[in-house]
Amino acid sequence: MKKSYIYSALLVAGMGLASCSSDFLEQSPVGAVSQSTLANKENLDKLLSGCYAALYAQEGHNWDMGFRSLSGWIFGDVIGGDANKGSTAADQPNASNLEQWVFLSDNSYLDGKWTASYEAVKRANEVLFVCEGFENKEEAKVFQAQARFVKGVQMFEAIKVFGAHVPYVTLEAYLVGNDPVVWNHEDGKLIYVWDLVAEDLQFAADNLPESWGKGNEGRVNKYAAEAVLAKLRMYQSCYGDQNKNGGANKWAEAKTLLDDIISRGKTSEGITLGLHPNYAQIFSINGDDTSENVFDVEYKIEGTAWQTCTINGSHAPAPQFITGAWGFYQPSYELTNCFRVDEKGLPIMNSNDYPALCVQEGTTAVSDLTAAVDPRLDITAGRFEVPYYWDDPKQGWGTPAGTELATYIREVSNAGLFFNKKYNPSSTEAGAINDCPLASDKNLHVIRFAEVLLMRAEVAIHEGDYPKALELINKIRNRAANQDWWLKNGEKFAANYKVAPYPEGTMNASNAMDILEREIRLELGMEGNRWFDLCRWGKVKPALEAYGKNENKHLGASKYPSTYNADWYCLPLPLGQIQASDGRFIQNEVWK
Repeated sequence: MKKSYIYSALLVAGMGLASCSSDFLEQSPVGAVSQSTLANKENLDKLLSGCYAALYAQEGHNWDMGFRSLSGWIFGDVIGGDANKGSTAADQPNASNLEQWVFLSDNSYLDGKWTASYEAVKRANEVLFVCEGFENKEEAKVFQAQARFVKGVQMFEAIKVFGAHVPYVTLEAYLVGNDPVVWNHEDGKLIYVWDLVAEDLQFAADNLPESWGKGNEGRVNKYAAEAVLAKLRMYQSCYGDQNKNGGANKWAEAKTLLDDIISRGKTSEGITLGLHPNYAQIFSINGDDTSENVFDVEYKIEGTAWQTCTINGSHAPAPQFITGAWGFYQPSYELTNCFRVDEKGLPIMNSNDYPALCVQEGTTAVSDLTAAVDPRLDITAGRFEVPYYWDDPKQGWGTPAGTELATYIREVSNAGLFFNKKYNPSSTEAGAINDCPLASDKNLHVIRFAEVLLMRAEVAIHEGDYPKALELINKIRNRAANQDWWLKNGEKFAANYKVAPYPEGTMNASNAMDILEREIRLELGMEGNRWFDLCRWGKVKPALEAYGKNENKHLGASKYPSTYNADWYCLPLPLGQIQASDGRFIQNEVWK
């Protein structure tokens, strides 16, 4: 991993220099800016902006297919079975390999994801270096906390994809030179970085304000840091249960953090955190900066830069009828069928045994609008004959017509008959930037309040407190039952919607995780979590084998392999990074 300097709006260069001496003979190199020159609030804030920009994870990569993005659409959803890759079978072979569980260390998507994480680490370390020269140490802590949050988030991303044996670059290592001397092993034994990343996030939680006030929506606060830290500790604890990846029991710590967020959390603007009553609105432009948003990445249409205004990286991961081409990232048959409910409005757990909610008849697609479904389906996935909008029909892209199948789906046999929806802008909020119809001011909701409740429910299940877990899940289901936001086609609901809370006493030791897992899929489907959850729960082999078998029923018997290796709970470190490390980085045993 080579360290390359960045140039911010401040024209910063040579950030690895030591602080200046008072001796006039010791001159900074031409073009360099010294630590002491930068160490004031105005300049630090500008430098910090470049650090925040690393959360976009798309800097200068307009056509990278979004594998760097925090949206997780390729690694979380496509590998995990919430979505098929989309487009045609031959398009983007690196994505096809990941989709079909061919995990090669020279896959460019892996190298791109690695690069995004360590670019953020570099920028954070630059801020931390300048902070050391700041005279007011208390004020410096707020800048340090923001930088360490960004560093922690992107290191957590690296852990989720590659495993917790990724190298950790301390500030001291960063300052040594252009190639920080860091290792991910000691005499062949992997070094796990869970606690080092947790220290960054804990520092952020301890030193960030509870809120910043109006006009500071893009800044992170204490509760965003607590949420990411709680999620990190839960992942670490789950891996510990599997006796893999250097895990430990951190459930109690996660519980404390989550309880703090639920009891007194606020958004960066100071809005009390809670479930936003309108589920559909969360994913429209009107859903930015509401009570739901624990940790958002703020997007903004500016100039001609796609990376500041496209959540999934480019316009490729969007329906063909919006972009005029591409058509990547299509919700799977398995995911869409998960939204089937019984006559009481409760999930049908064996939903794979039921027919698909949309089928092809010749050149036509026909959606079954009589089947009872959870209303969150038509916010998560686009269907034929259902209006493609969120909370306002005036913001829609029309109603996909099954008689014009070829207009909407590039290759049905490769990816099915559904469209991704949640993070695409509506027609009225989209802006054309460099021929990119998905340019929008719409934010990426990395962690929503609903996810905080679901994480807390998982902690309760771990403790055997099933009434508490069910109470939290039912809060989310009650929000789903609010008919005010249910999608309509004219004056009538667009489909046969039905949803209800679970009756008291429903949950027990034998079904608790099944109930939680299904609710996570219903509430957070197509938000980039699925593969990571399956891996941390130790369920990735049976779940993906069942998924592949089900998708093959609809797409053809040979698309997905019949087996998945249970040890594939992380992906190989990029081959180029291993080769360039001169022995400092080694692979997990699974990938040697």
